[in-house]
Amino acid sequence: MLYNKIFFGAFCMLFMTLCSTPTNNAQSNENEKENTTASNQNNSGTNNASTNNIVYNTTGKYNSIWGVWGGGELTSDQMTKYSFLKGWYIVYQWRKLEPQKDNFDWNYFDEQMKFAADHNLAIGFMVWVGPHSPEWLYSNGVPKVTSQTVKRSGEFPYYLDKTYKDRYYNMLAKISEHIKKMPPKIRDKVVMWMSAEGSTGDPQPYKGLLDDSKYNISEQQWFDFKKEVWTYMYKLCASENPSVHLLVNQANDGKYFNWLFNNLPGVWMKAGDISHTYQFNGELDFYDRMKKMETKTQQDISSSRLRGEITVQGTWFNQNESWNMYALLTSALHFGLDIFNAAPKYLQNPTDTIAFNFFNLYAGQKVASESPGAFCVLKDALDAADTKRFPESKYGPVLDPEKVTNYTREVEKKKMKAIKTGDAEDEDNDEDQGAVESTAKNNNLSEERINKILQEYSAYGAKRGDFSDLDATPESDNSAETYKQTRTTTKDGRPLNAKRQEKLAAKTKKGAGKDQSTNYQKKREANMVINDIGVNLIPDNYYRFLTQYSPNTTSRGYWRVGPGNQPYGRFARGFEAKTGRTEMFFALDKTFFKDNTSQKKVSIKIIYLDKGTGSWSLNYFDGSAKKEAYKVICTNSGNWQTKLVTIDAVFAQKLEHSCDISIKYLSGDNTIFNSIEILR
Repeated sequence: MLYNKIFFGAFCMLFMTLCSTPTNNAQSNENEKENTTASNQNNSGTNNASTNNIVYNTTGKYNSIWGVWGGGELTSDQMTKYSFLKGWYIVYQWRKLEPQKDNFDWNYFDEQMKFAADHNLAIGFMVWVGPHSPEWLYSNGVPKVTSQTVKRSGEFPYYLDKTYKDRYYNMLAKISEHIKKMPPKIRDKVVMWMSAEGSTGDPQPYKGLLDDSKYNISEQQWFDFKKEVWTYMYKLCASENPSVHLLVNQANDGKYFNWLFNNLPGVWMKAGDISHTYQFNGELDFYDRMKKMETKTQQDISSSRLRGEITVQGTWFNQNESWNMYALLTSALHFGLDIFNAAPKYLQNPTDTIAFNFFNLYAGQKVASESPGAFCVLKDALDAADTKRFPESKYGPVLDPEKVTNYTREVEKKKMKAIKTGDAEDEDNDEDQGAVESTAKNNNLSEERINKILQEYSAYGAKRGDFSDLDATPESDNSAETYKQTRTTTKDGRPLNAKRQEKLAAKTKKGAGKDQSTNYQKKREANMVINDIGVNLIPDNYYRFLTQYSPNTTSRGYWRVGPGNQPYGRFARGFEAKTGRTEMFFALDKTFFKDNTSQKKVSIKIIYLDKGTGSWSLNYFDGSAKKEAYKVICTNSGNWQTKLVTIDAVFAQKLEHSCDISIKYLSGDNTIFNSIEILR
């Protein structure tokens, strides 16, 4: 008990040291609030432009290490563009760290650590082994294992060799010793150490088929090896003062999850799928597993955190990057992702700052009573396997009767095919078994069923695209495309000279350049960008602490709406007066406020599409009755607008359907909404 108290105190002190100084142009919520009196107010729908890109106040108790992290080669001048970064992730190679036996080169490692500390960023790191192991290992008796894939050949050490294990553990121990000797200014920023046991940070030892089968490592042998490594590193991390948190790749299929969860209390885990993509087949299974982690975090704020990195290749993502980045990050928040790692090339679009700031506000918030706010980002999902919403008697069978055998074969052969192509268990291609089955089902859906669902929902923007449709054109006038043509830095953030910028702009304009994406990456990106029918999907909204009552009976889902230079249009919900969908109700988590009987002063932020001339109102419970806070009359500007208002409300779920807030249709055109937030 005493140890826990000491640890908690140390961790809180660490958080205080990591708090970033707010930028001069950052506005606090108090400055952004539009005070509303008890009487009803009309609003033309034309708001102050500054409220459309709110910089949330994340100072004080709500500032933390959770949020968007960077990494790579950046200068201090370039860092001024990325003031939203919360941490810095360092990846180094063993062969560069220890180029000669027992001769360690800490220069790059220390430079990166100092750079992060100088910019007041939390620090995490990983040292790659496997194909990045030093050559001297092999001259010291470690067998060199070679492999072949369709794409490349590979060289790896034989991990079970005693000499290899001795040298590997020695390297880990030296890193731990080096961290202990760092100046406090740097040392106290180090919060995370990710294990790398095999091929980079991937869960498998090798990639491809081995040239010599005697070096094959069985699944059980590899798991036993990994458990030894994790246990050793877990103890090393605990020996640091303050403690460093071990981060482990659980594998997207979760095969290591239970052992890690039960044997290494509080261990942090990588959650790849939810940072790579959104609206992916089988995501419901992944969501259920991540919720187990959240229970641990609620008991200990330093425990059981999740990290992931973006790995999109741009084939489809850049068709409307601002839409997709916002959808990706709001989806990640719904799953509970705490750290979103983004290399410099993913930080180039200025519009994405809106999504990054939103993610930073809610990342890490697992306890309602401690969260600065609650949100509900509105969306619909067309799950073709949902026979309750889409009865087979009306929409046809889920699987095409002629493809049932193919579905079974596809599930059985998935892993074998991946091994032969070298993509098995790739960090960027490691599918949950539930996702494998869901994807196979998605690939063999009944065309009759797909067509009937599309016939009903295509009028609202839903699509069923395919990754092979490479001639598809951008869906809107997206500022990300324009920005890409005038990019002034390399993909890793280094400045481009003027001549290189001109060549790059000309190349982009002509559509030149070869797409380096794998088929898996193309399918994944196409699936999230142009395909709205899937299998085993999150059924409706992305939310945290604020839920909508019966979304599909009180509102209509929309896809791809509004201008492309604002981030809110990938998903939305709106009224549909002709079908009785005229009021959306929302319930705040009962534990958000400790006292639910007295009035609380909060800000309500609503983002809506100012299209048409319809009118609507915001309503709440004031302690005695349902009350209208204001009403809005749209002016048909065609842009997404933000309405932010301060009210005194009682959150006792006293409105209809045991809810606290409602958005009500009044007259005219149906208004479409992106999200609603309740901010303290």
